[in-house]
Amino acid sequence: MKRSTWWFLALAYGISWTISEAGFRLLPQGKYTSLGIALGFMFGPALAAALVVRFHLRRPLRSLGPIFAMNGYTALAVVIPLVFALSHVLVAPLLPGLSLNLGAEALQQSILDLVPATRHEEVARKLAELGPALPWILLAQTILAGAAAGMSINAVAAFGEELGWRGFLHQDLAAMSFWRRSGLIGVAWGLWHAPLMRALAAFVEET
Repeated sequence: MKRSTWWFLALAYGISWTISEAGFRLLPQGKYTSLGIALGFMFGPALAAALVVRFHLRRPLRSLGPIFAMNGYTALAVVIPLVFALSHVLVAPLLPGLSLNLGAEALQQSILDLVPATRHEEVARKLAELGPALPWILLAQTILAGAAAGMSINAVAAFGEELGWRGFLHQDLAAMSFWRRSGLIGVAWGLWHAPLMRALAAFVEET
């Protein structure tokens, strides 16, 4: 691999892992602290890419590519997760101890289990008004909310890592074959996430 690749990996890991360790050791812990650490962690690769491009390769930052460009992959990014989710729903009932129940009554009970007892009566009345349409309304909300979040809030949060792994490293390894390059980036990206799992676990536990 090229020296620029090694520089990028060292900086991406170093910046992100330092943010994680410093955050957990020095800051008072709580769900918002964990969320802040996770967001800061994810911008490590972007900062690493900017440093390597600007000071090692002596290229302008715009060489990393456009921040956003609409293309066919944008549509695939919305559709493919839905296909995976549907596959999970269809395959899960085949496993021992699992069953599929999409009836309105079962969904109402699942929702009520998440609602404080003081609001059960109010929420139950509103859910009853929806009747058999409840499963379809929840499905539409999930699809629309997921697509909207993926292309807005989640896209901003993921921009830090994508600018590094896809914007820089994918270009820097362009001499490699598609599968070798994708495999190498995938392994480096996966291992880089290790401390982030700690931040997300703490956030879920505090929520």
